[in-house]
Amino acid sequence: MKGGKRPGAGRPAGARNRKTAEMTAAIEASGMTPLEYMVAVMRDSDVDAQMRLEAARGAAPYVHARLNSTEITNGDTPQRSEEAILADLKALTEKDAGLKDILSGLVVGNPH
Repeated sequence: MKGGKRPGAGRPAGARNRKTAEMTAAIEASGMTPLEYMVAVMRDSDVDAQMRLEAARGAAPYVHARLNSTEITNGDTPQRSEEAILADLKALTEKDAGLKDILSGLVVGNPH
């Protein structure tokens, strides 16, 4: 049998190669991972502020999740005109005088 995929051949999925395993062992033996070093530099008040900032930037992706931007939409609801919204508010405030007092403090440029 020559070439092609053979069952059981090659390194198992997720297994580290020799060089990666050696590097990981050396880091663990040193007692401090690169992340721990960056955090230590960041917290050391004797270190230059610029160096501390760079250490914080380097460590941040490993400590805090990056937030995705989101768009806020109103779904399938069609856009309403300002006049329609104001007409609805006027109708509601005519029914409830207390609501009119509350809204009058919130609305900028209240014509009343």
